[in-house]
Amino acid sequence: MTNDPPATELRIRPATAEDVDAVAALYEELHDAEWHGDPPFRIARPAWRAEVSSVLESPGIHLLVAEAGGVVGTVRVELGERPQGAVGEIRRLVVSRAWRGRGVGGALMAAAEEVARARGAGDMRLTVLVGNDEARGFYARRGYEEFAVRYRRRLG
Repeated sequence: MTNDPPATELRIRPATAEDVDAVAALYEELHDAEWHGDPPFRIARPAWRAEVSSVLESPGIHLLVAEAGGVVGTVRVELGERPQGAVGEIRRLVVSRAWRGRGVGGALMAAAEEVARARGAGDMRLTVLVGNDEARGFYARRGYEEFAVRYRRRLG
C-alpha cells in the first residue's frame, strides 16, 4: 500500500509550464513501457521536455494533467477538421504505473472527450500498439471500436 492520496482527491486540469518535467517523465515511462523496457531507440528526457513545451504553445492542442499530490497522469487532445467535421484525437494518455486501476485514466478520458465535444468534435480517435492488450481493453470498455489498421516498415 502506498501513502498516495486516494483517487477521489484527483483533479483534472489544463497543464501549465510548471508541469513540463512531470509530463516529460510520464512520456518517458510510456515509451519504455510500450517496448517492454527495451525500446529500439531511446528518447532523452530533454527531447520529451521540448515536445511538451511545444504542445503547450500549440493552438488546437489541449494538454490535461491528473493531479493528486503531484502529476499522476496526462492526456493530450488534438482537434482537427476532416470532411465529416471536427474530430478529436487522443495522443499519449499516460497514467503513472503506481496510479493505474484507480480511475485516473477514466477521469482523463472523460475530460478529454469533454474538451473535444465542447469544441465541436463529433468523433474521438486514438492509436494503440497492437500488442498493448491492457490499453486496448481500457478503450474498448469505454465504447471505442477498432476502425482502421496502421502499418509500419522500418527503413534502417
